[in-house]
Amino acid sequence: MGSNRQRRVSTEASSSSCIITRASFVMAGKQSVNVSSHHARTEQARLLLTWPTVMVTFTSVEQVEAVVEAFTDATGAVRRLPERAAPSMFTGLAEFSTFVPAVSIVLVDTPTTVVRSGQAEPGAGGWAHRARWVDITIAGCLWRLLDQEAHASIMESVAALLPLARATFGQ
Repeated sequence: MGSNRQRRVSTEASSSSCIITRASFVMAGKQSVNVSSHHARTEQARLLLTWPTVMVTFTSVEQVEAVVEAFTDATGAVRRLPERAAPSMFTGLAEFSTFVPAVSIVLVDTPTTVVRSGQAEPGAGGWAHRARWVDITIAGCLWRLLDQEAHASIMESVAALLPLARATFGQ
């Protein structure tokens, strides 16, 4: 009897899922982003926004609109970032980046979004209006942008999302 109970417990543990309530992604430089549509105009329709280690799955036009709006809202704050992040900003990240696991985010509702800037840095004439980072929080996931180049390359891909979402979800 004890072995049956043990087997049932291990089966339940192996089939359970996990919810991550917070994830952070640091982005600098040109981003390689792929946008794809699956099962368009069906109940299983999905739109995927994929980076090399992160995949976001959208299930509605409203979700896509919220994410596009968040990255668009960040445009003003991003202008205060350097065009390209200095290599010193990545000190200690090289070892971490080789072990970054793949993350899949499936949006099940329209996410809430927040945009905020990091600390200003002192400039030649006192405190410059230069931010160290811009954080975009989408449904508990923090996207930390370190430079304008990362934002520009993301915006290129995000621009294709709305027309593709409307076609995918039949709106």
